[in-house]
Amino acid sequence: MLALLCLISCSAAASAGGNRGNVVQLLGRSVQLLEPPSIRVERAILSVHDNATAHAELARLEALFSAAVQLHPHASSWSQLGRVRAARGDDTSAERALRNALSLDRSASSEALIALALLREKQGDARGAESMHREAMTMRAAAPDRSGENLWLSSLAVVEVLERRPELVRGLRVLELGVGNGIVSLAAAMLGASIVVATDANSLTLANMQANANANLRAEEFARLRVRRYAWGAGGEAELLALAGGQFDVILSCDTLYHSYHVKDLGKALRLLSAADPGATRILLAAQRRWRPTAGSAPSRELVGKSDVELALEALRAETIVAEEMPWTASRQIRDEWDKIRMKTWTEAQWPPTLWTATRLVK
Repeated sequence: MLALLCLISCSAAASAGGNRGNVVQLLGRSVQLLEPPSIRVERAILSVHDNATAHAELARLEALFSAAVQLHPHASSWSQLGRVRAARGDDTSAERALRNALSLDRSASSEALIALALLREKQGDARGAESMHREAMTMRAAAPDRSGENLWLSSLAVVEVLERRPELVRGLRVLELGVGNGIVSLAAAMLGASIVVATDANSLTLANMQANANANLRAEEFARLRVRRYAWGAGGEAELLALAGGQFDVILSCDTLYHSYHVKDLGKALRLLSAADPGATRILLAAQRRWRPTAGSAPSRELVGKSDVELALEALRAETIVAEEMPWTASRQIRDEWDKIRMKTWTEAQWPPTLWTATRLVK
């Protein structure tokens, strides 16, 4: 069996500068994935080894950003402070900090707006939350954030499946929607895909992915990679299809099944970019189911019912994309990583990440 993924290390350090990242073992090679400092903050907020460690790390981050806003009250510092306070469950002071960020520079504070939307959702204001999310997506188009460059477990799951079953991509034309740090597209190229088109709407994410490709792919693998900016369903499909010679054999998308209204655009893209004949394009999706709490409650599957993913799959069906779960068994390495990463406060994530194979029913 091919070597399985093994996440070696990545320390979350909010105060450190420069790009550092994860090292992943793939096909016996060490793949270095760069990530910006904001992602290390994200990881520190969302990742825990145990409750005591989580509390200590969040307390350290709150002290760090509290001092930062006193010295230099920038929108980004207020935004991070608000996100940390929300992670600690201090919703009132979190909202104050997030509103400070928006008042200083609303156009560059999409993270703050999303965090506020999550607070609204937690409080039961679904309409207000959706409005804020939509505004944040518009803001990101003009001033993109870097959250997509995290090393998501769903991406690790897909890469592990591709390692075990390289025939899923070998010799085939592959498209990735929402490239993140690029690990899935890099794996497809390394496993022998005839062409890999890696796309994302975020130009900063694409630049980081390109750097990861430059650093890790061999010349013959790099020659089969194309990196393109693409916003789901917003035009540009003809160029992508031309790169594949008219049709993609495989479309991959990891951790993009969240918020049903957002997934409508993904469904449109899948419909426009998959082959006209049902089943001619294999679509492989991956995500972790996450449950959102009702107002005043702790996260609970019983209280909330459908997860983000179930709602997203319903939205995909409206775009004629029908998905079925794909059985797989997570390795010990991914399970160990899951033990370190647990979503807090407003979500409850299911282990392990779920994979789906999907097809387009009609043109």
